[in-house]
Amino acid sequence: MFEKYHMTFKKFHFILLFFLFVSIGVSEVYVSISLIERQDRELEGIFTCKSQSNIPTNPFYYSTIIGGDYRDRIVDIVEDTNGEIYALCRTNSDDFLGAKKISNNSDYDCVIIQGDMEEDSIVALSRFGGTGDDFPTSIALDANGNIIVTGYTYSTDYPIVNSTYNRIPSIENSDCFITVVDANGTIVYSSLIGGDSYEFPSKIGLLQEGEIYIVGTTFSYDFPVYNCTQGGFKGGVSDMFFTIRNLTSDTIVVSRMIGGDGEDRCTDCCIDTQAIFRLYGYTDSTEVVYPLQTFETKGSLGQFDCLIVSLDRSFDVADVLRIGGSDDDFPRNIVPTGEEIIICGTTYSEDFPLTDNPYDGTLNGTNDAFILRLDSSQNNLIWSTLIGGMNMDEASEVCVDTKGQIYLGGFTRSTDFRIYGQYISMYSGLDDCFVVKFSNTLQYSVLVGGSKGDTPRAIHLSEDGCIIGVGETISEDFPVINSKNFSQTSGFDNGFLFKLGDCGDSDGDTLPDYLENEIGTDRFDNDTDGDLLSDAEEYNIYNTDPTSSDSDGDQMADHWEITNGLNPLIDDAFFDLDEDGLMNLDEYLHGTDPNLWDTDGDDISDRWEVYNGWNPLDPQVPLLEVIQYHSFPITLTSLSVATVIVLVTIRHLRREKYERLRELAETQQVLDEMKEEKQN
Repeated sequence: MFEKYHMTFKKFHFILLFFLFVSIGVSEVYVSISLIERQDRELEGIFTCKSQSNIPTNPFYYSTIIGGDYRDRIVDIVEDTNGEIYALCRTNSDDFLGAKKISNNSDYDCVIIQGDMEEDSIVALSRFGGTGDDFPTSIALDANGNIIVTGYTYSTDYPIVNSTYNRIPSIENSDCFITVVDANGTIVYSSLIGGDSYEFPSKIGLLQEGEIYIVGTTFSYDFPVYNCTQGGFKGGVSDMFFTIRNLTSDTIVVSRMIGGDGEDRCTDCCIDTQAIFRLYGYTDSTEVVYPLQTFETKGSLGQFDCLIVSLDRSFDVADVLRIGGSDDDFPRNIVPTGEEIIICGTTYSEDFPLTDNPYDGTLNGTNDAFILRLDSSQNNLIWSTLIGGMNMDEASEVCVDTKGQIYLGGFTRSTDFRIYGQYISMYSGLDDCFVVKFSNTLQYSVLVGGSKGDTPRAIHLSEDGCIIGVGETISEDFPVINSKNFSQTSGFDNGFLFKLGDCGDSDGDTLPDYLENEIGTDRFDNDTDGDLLSDAEEYNIYNTDPTSSDSDGDQMADHWEITNGLNPLIDDAFFDLDEDGLMNLDEYLHGTDPNLWDTDGDDISDRWEVYNGWNPLDPQVPLLEVIQYHSFPITLTSLSVATVIVLVTIRHLRREKYERLRELAETQQVLDEMKEEKQN
């Protein structure tokens, strides 16, 4: 009877279980089906690949020609914090950008032009000079928006403004001028400095407020010497000069000459991290008549060699370094960077001093450009190389970015000048401009020019790695890009201005730096958003945003979505790929696989483990979890059914206990009877 009742209970139990699971699961099944249908409607295929055609093929953002009816040249350039450029020009055209000549003769004037290349707006801010020739050489920009320029003048009536240094240069000899122009183009200060012969300034720079320094070359034995015990004339053909002027008080702070028994010329100057001035130039002086503490040489030396003169804090000569080969070597400019200084120039020496790992270790033509890296404290040669082809190659200027990458501008006549990088250019004519970039290796090499002569005079490195180049051209077909207002008349030569994006790949992710600037990624980091997908993968393959780790804003990282087969371009956070009742976002937050209903393979669904507080990533299932999982689930929707099951189960257990007790009692009674019979 008991067995019959027990079997009946089991049947009843399974029937109740069936209805219980149906009542619990109907709503969940309905939700899962709805989500699957929604996912099928919205997920129209996985993301598509992008091709390399998405990369702009031309890194030239801007290029234009600026000129009038005669001869025009742009000699230097600076850029303000807003990206506007100020370029220094010389011209003897009557109609240079609408700025009229100072006099009626054919002499040269100075012009400052102001430009916004993005707006294709180039205007003449100021034209100044005297009735003679005036040649500007260097430009600087102060924090107040004033433009400070230097150059040399043959004008006896060069404008003097707010200065007592009212020299009158002769027509035959030149003096150095210092002129300050405000943001409206008005001269607010102008003065001269010089001796009885020629002065040729090469660089002007800013010091503390109101003070500037100028370096250059003087042929005058009586060039002003002030506040310096060592700085007089040494009897040579020409000397370097160094001057600090306070423009606010119109006073000379220090002024001196530096030279030997021959020809000494200064082409540039820098201030290193120790606030030490380093003058850069060249010399053919044979006798050591510098007031020296140290005189070092690098290389076999020839007629003209490069010269670096370091001044101490009293502006006396601290040491001199002479660098060169057995032929002529001519410097261009010097740049400080951390504990190093970078110099560039042009050499005719086959034995120019090189390190063991140069980019090019052979003088290929008549002359090559060179780059040297020096330890600024010990003057040790760290790295040096030549750059050039089978003809003439000359350096114009070198720049260095915050990562120590080197950019060199110059010109070449070599038809075999190496072209390298993401942008392929071609040799076009007599002289072409070149721009090359070095990191540990060559990053890129690009040529710019038309079918005739194009000569760069200066380059400027923007914060984003763009190179702005200026110079003069006689090519009628010099490239004009994104410029409708370029001016080219019947003149002999014209100024040019171009902006070239960085064609290198600083972070090695195959995306050129100029493209990274355009899409907003960090050109020094191959994974800008830190989502484990390289910028190149995101841009070229997945079409995701390389500046955001979550392109579709669904709170799930792009890398996770791609790895698990989701679409990183649509909000699929509430889809359920594996139909386990756990949404994709929940799977992402808990680290489970959205394609598997049971990530850890313990035969318990991810959803059940997550919702009941167990670890869905641990295949080792605790006993308590097993007991809980296999017990009757109780939900609000099935509470009454569960209650019935519990009551029936309790009744069944009580009846089973009663039957057992009765059986035990009957057994005991039989035993007692048998014992009694045995005793009788």
